[in-house]
Amino acid sequence: MKIIINVWSKIGILLFIILQISCYKDKGSYDISEINKVSVLKNGSDTIKINQFDTLKVQTLVEQSLEPNSENLAYKWSVYLSNPPITGLIDEVLSESKDLNVQFWLRPDSYTLLYTVTDQKTGVSTFKKYLLQVGSKLSEGWLLISENASGESDIDLLHPDGYSIKNLLSTANPNLTIPRKLHTARVLTTMFGGSQDIFLLGESESVRVKYTDFTKINMGSDWFVEKPREIKPEEFNYNMLGANTFYIDNGKIYSNQIDFRFGVPVSGEYKLSKYFISAQSSDAGIFYDEMAKKFVNYGNKQFRQFSVVANAPFEMGNVGLDVMFGGVAPLSQYSFLMKDEQQVPYVLRIHSAGLAVSKHKVDNASKLFQASAAAFSGLYFHIYYGVGNELYLLDVANNTSKLVYTFPTNINVTSMRMKQTRSSFVGFPDNNRTLAVGTYDGQEGRVYVFSINNIGEFVESTYTRLYEGLNKPISLEYKNKK
Repeated sequence: MKIIINVWSKIGILLFIILQISCYKDKGSYDISEINKVSVLKNGSDTIKINQFDTLKVQTLVEQSLEPNSENLAYKWSVYLSNPPITGLIDEVLSESKDLNVQFWLRPDSYTLLYTVTDQKTGVSTFKKYLLQVGSKLSEGWLLISENASGESDIDLLHPDGYSIKNLLSTANPNLTIPRKLHTARVLTTMFGGSQDIFLLGESESVRVKYTDFTKINMGSDWFVEKPREIKPEEFNYNMLGANTFYIDNGKIYSNQIDFRFGVPVSGEYKLSKYFISAQSSDAGIFYDEMAKKFVNYGNKQFRQFSVVANAPFEMGNVGLDVMFGGVAPLSQYSFLMKDEQQVPYVLRIHSAGLAVSKHKVDNASKLFQASAAAFSGLYFHIYYGVGNELYLLDVANNTSKLVYTFPTNINVTSMRMKQTRSSFVGFPDNNRTLAVGTYDGQEGRVYVFSINNIGEFVESTYTRLYEGLNKPISLEYKNKK
């Protein structure tokens, strides 16, 4: 019993002490100090545009709520990609000065420029972000393969601002033997849009160059695990995701790459046209076998024959026509301008799923068999083609053609290209709305750029830009900004 009484008495004393503590009023004296606040004030635009290798200058306004000077502050300017790829991340410190004044050497792209101001006494940092858009005089424009009077090839860049940068390939590579008879330039975007690849195809050799400065990466003969006996480059393309390669060389298809090199082509007796449509995201596509004169379904390094489909406009596996030109069409389709043995022209349209869509006779198209170049619209079922000094618009469905522009009498159309995106990661506000046409009068090359209106004709019936003083235009390809 005494033990129980003692326990309760101790509990009572403890409760009394707690009660007294809870009623105690803190009468101490405390000083509350205001922390120094650092502010970075807006000084100009938050978007900065420069070219690679330009001097990047940013002047800042920094205020403090308490400190009379800036001796307590530390500064840092850092930059990183706004949309970083899976690999090749960039995170660079550019400067540790209050104001930025450095030469910017990183590749053309969109960056976040981060300004960090740290109060070294408190350790508190303040941040300011800028959008930094880095371009290049070489980052965007029409790539023109041209040929001089001696038959030597080179590359010019026709900038959207109207000026030309000539002889890029020879200037960037003074010791390079440029492949003879360059005929095709391809600007391709890799998977996830992380980089840009440029391939220049010639008569029997090719060259791959850096998209930033056009210096050589390697030659086409380096693209093979085992070099073929004969090299005849015809087409190089990626699918829309940039995940698979399709290379046509001497009618054979190479698509299996090992350490960025091709193995053996798909075996068999065939000769593929350079005009084809690939699958969006796999190693597959629809090709035309010029030897057997039929379409073949390619996938997983082999060809599959198309079966006969009832009520189809034509039989995919039994076409019997010769290809003249080919190009994209609306609705994930592709058009082939073809002719039969009696020289009757047709336009056959197929879908990327391997379906025959339509077959149109186009025998009312004026001077079609004399066409020196053609470009296919991905917006309308139209084909633009050049004959001598004339440009025609072919309305495929209605079997009619219209003269849409006439150049001076001594000028001949030598090349033509529609501005069209080749990648799921590249978009143009004027996609399928801009047509570039190369001409030559025997001494001077010119490139005319036309804007296309809502009925497929040229805005104000004339060109919107003209590049003069060029060599003979051979081929055109638009290089998207990178």
